[in-house]
Amino acid sequence: MCTFFYASKLYSDAILHVFYIVLNCFGWYNWARREEEKEEVVIGRLSANLLALLAGTIILGALGWGYVMRTYTNADFAYFDAFITVSSLLAQYLLTQKKIDNWIIWIIVDLVAIPIYLLKGLYFTSGLYVVYLLLCISGFLAWRKTMLSSKLSRVIG
Repeated sequence: MCTFFYASKLYSDAILHVFYIVLNCFGWYNWARREEEKEEVVIGRLSANLLALLAGTIILGALGWGYVMRTYTNADFAYFDAFITVSSLLAQYLLTQKKIDNWIIWIIVDLVAIPIYLLKGLYFTSGLYVVYLLLCISGFLAWRKTMLSSKLSRVIG
């Protein structure tokens, strides 16, 4: 997958997939460790302050990384590619922490990625991201339902 994005001059996407391996291992460890302790990782939500910090980090990170890619490489769509990468890394981390906000970020990432991949002629990848978009919407709705039923059971119980 990395060479696929590299050949398409979407260098940030190529780098992103290397980081996915690390973050996915961390997420697996985090969730598996909790199961051994018999303590479930509860779905949570970020505070307004953390959401603002996250948005600022995404914007500054995308601008900074996009600048590096635009200035020092021949990357196509350097700032959009950087946005996809920075947002994806933060969304993946939030997923490992079971924060429902991860799904909103993933939905935005997919909405940005789909047209970029179409413009690059990566039709299969764009179609795959449409599937990801639908899965993210489904994930958000499922997690929200779990959060609401958990809160309701705590109030009743």
